[in-house]
Amino acid sequence: MITHCIIISVLLFIFTNAKADTTEVIIIGTTHNETENFNPDSLYNIFLKLQPHVILMESDSTYMTYDYRLKDHIKDIANETRAVTLYLESNNVHLRPYDITNRDNYLNSFRRRRMERSFFEKLTELYESGNMSSNASSIINGLINSMDYAEYLSYNTPFEINRPENDTLIKEINYYDFEAFHQLINETPELYEYGEYWQEHTNFWVMRNNAMVENIIRYAREFSGKRLIVLCGFSHKPYLQDGLKELVLNGEIIIKEYWE
Repeated sequence: MITHCIIISVLLFIFTNAKADTTEVIIIGTTHNETENFNPDSLYNIFLKLQPHVILMESDSTYMTYDYRLKDHIKDIANETRAVTLYLESNNVHLRPYDITNRDNYLNSFRRRRMERSFFEKLTELYESGNMSSNASSIINGLINSMDYAEYLSYNTPFEINRPENDTLIKEINYYDFEAFHQLINETPELYEYGEYWQEHTNFWVMRNNAMVENIIRYAREFSGKRLIVLCGFSHKPYLQDGLKELVLNGEIIIKEYWE
């Protein structure tokens, strides 16, 4: 009897300490702009429930001060920054940026914006005039459908956006946002001049996601045994989950949904 009690006590000790040392990573796909179904309070209430030790934000270091606080002009720019600002008023949590360095320099560059605008103007002109191959038109129709899917998710609730059943939908949206455009350009001689731009755009997207994964891994190890919330635009979530699979398999982290 005494031996049984000792064994049970040892097992409970091992289980309790293993659970306490587990690093939890909770990836929350978001919409950056406030909607009727997704606003700063949506995230704030999730924070209150989860009581995270760390919140990783989809931003680079320029959004934060040297001691990892949001700069004043950043606090009100998005659902995530408003929610974090509100949460920090009465809760202690470590903030960290995990996006690629100097992200906004590329995204906001005049050249990139000019090329993007010119591309979609030319694409619209060709589509409306009917001067596209059947394959190209099919890609465009798929793109239009994917935009409808993206709008559906963008105006939905945090739960609907993050349901695992919608991962396939998000991957399809990402396919049409990047790979499908390469196919479209290859099918359409009038768009050949945009091939280099679109490859650069795609390369940056891949590079961003890879940098995000690397930074999440770094912070998961720095804050080992803690609960980390990762906030990301919903299109990034499948990439981040896939990139962290190795850490899940080797037992370094567990990935959970925010309602689990």
